[in-house]
Amino acid sequence: MVEAIPGLINAIRMIHSISRYYNTSEKITSLFVKVTNQMITACKTYITNNGSVSIWDQPQELVTQRIKAAIHLNQQEYQRYFHKTKQALEKSPSERQFDFSEMYIFGKFDTFQRRLNKILNMFDIINTYSALQDSKIEGLETMATKFQAIVLAMKKKPYSFLDQRRTDFDQDYDEFCKHTNELHNQLRAFMDTTLDKIQNTERALSVLKKFERLGIPDLGISEKYQRLLQNFGRDIEMVSRIYMRQKLDPPMGRDLPPVAGCIQWVRQLFRRIQSPMETFQKQPGVLDGPEAKRIIRNYNRMARVLLEYELLYHRGWMDQIEVTKVGLQASLLVKCPDTGELYVNFDPQILTQIREKDCMTRMGLEIPPFAAVLQQKQHVLKRHYNQLQLVLTENRRVRGKIQSAFEQLLSPHVARVDEAILPGLTTLNWTSLNIDKYINHITAALEELELLLDRVNDLVEFRIDAVLQDMSCTPLCVLPDEEPFTCDEFVQKTRELCMSGAQTLHTKSALVEEAANELINMLLESEQQQEPPQKLPEPESRAESKTEPSDSKADPADSEGED
Repeated sequence: MVEAIPGLINAIRMIHSISRYYNTSEKITSLFVKVTNQMITACKTYITNNGSVSIWDQPQELVTQRIKAAIHLNQQEYQRYFHKTKQALEKSPSERQFDFSEMYIFGKFDTFQRRLNKILNMFDIINTYSALQDSKIEGLETMATKFQAIVLAMKKKPYSFLDQRRTDFDQDYDEFCKHTNELHNQLRAFMDTTLDKIQNTERALSVLKKFERLGIPDLGISEKYQRLLQNFGRDIEMVSRIYMRQKLDPPMGRDLPPVAGCIQWVRQLFRRIQSPMETFQKQPGVLDGPEAKRIIRNYNRMARVLLEYELLYHRGWMDQIEVTKVGLQASLLVKCPDTGELYVNFDPQILTQIREKDCMTRMGLEIPPFAAVLQQKQHVLKRHYNQLQLVLTENRRVRGKIQSAFEQLLSPHVARVDEAILPGLTTLNWTSLNIDKYINHITAALEELELLLDRVNDLVEFRIDAVLQDMSCTPLCVLPDEEPFTCDEFVQKTRELCMSGAQTLHTKSALVEEAANELINMLLESEQQQEPPQKLPEPESRAESKTEPSDSKADPADSEGED
């Protein structure tokens, strides 16, 4: 029809100029009215697909496209070319003019166009408020359900929405707009109530952004941003007070080292003011007012203070990490001067600095080279620390098995353990390469000492103490249970018991003597066998240590002869 309109208007113009029957305005107007009615009928057929479907049974985009095409046909083609032809005739007074009633010709099409505009407006409202269904804002479910009920009631109307003669549509359309306006007012009130309940500015901005993403106009989003900007100004002042109150002793997160904890704390304060400011910057016009300028100045001043705090602590940590090198040069073990107790001489700051480095890396801060080296060695340092702790615990446990009676005899064996421990007190430090060999050497010495102590304690318990306990229970005199003994009977029985007891005591005494000699020989032999093969040459000490066993062997012999 769009392509045929120019030829159609020209044909009617020629008819008006030549035809005797259509030479009056009434006849031509009637002809134009018939053309208009046919156009309206064709548009309805085009929109409803030859009357087979309604506007609700088709995709809304397709219906909208066809309605706009019908409006374009009337406004931009039909009436425009009619007025163009009319203006061209006005320039030729000799020809018959188009002095027809435009209201009579185009009135029905204009009424039909107004109906189409209302349908398009209704479609726009439905598209706008359909976002309520997809929103994740808590509490909007009721409004989304209510809007669906409004739309469903409109779709169920029994008449044809394209029939411009039905005035029922106008009343229903007004009712539809009224309900949607009420829903809109409820939505604004709900948004105000929701934002009033939120004290945190960042969260309030997040919720306001969700309302903004609904795309529903006239919700007062700009006014809400201005109000939240005022709240943000108070948040900056609150952050400033928190900083001044806690900057010397900030609250730490769980399992955070001191410096990283301080930096994490100040970054959290900075995020509380940074995130809202970034949101405000994305909103045009929000930061243009004089009050906004004051808030921006406060924000810049507070941000500078927080960043300087972080920079100060980070530089202090980088200087402190260099001091940690001294801790690695310390000896592996240290002895308490008062009690003689051994302790692992490991600086706890080393583990703290390793943890600091991990946290600094996650926060994206600069790491000094030594901190990276320290982190590479952390597993080795922790393993050596745990092994040394275990070795000292074993040392205390094994030494606890030494009985006071054998301390003097066992002193050479204990001295060998002390000799194995000695390098950790003097020469070895945490950067030494032979720490594993040192720990294995101590472990071997402790195992040998424990094996000797177990043999000694077993021999004393089962072959000496147990036999002596039996000897102490040997009866030498028996008293009567019921009838008294005569003096002769008592003397006779006592003599017999003493004779058998003497024999028993002599036998057991010999066993105890044999066990005691075996114990002494065991201690002396183990001392000779367990002489450390690798030892710095000390001639005088070696000579003395070799003569001591022979001297100690002579004592038992002498004591045995005396016995």
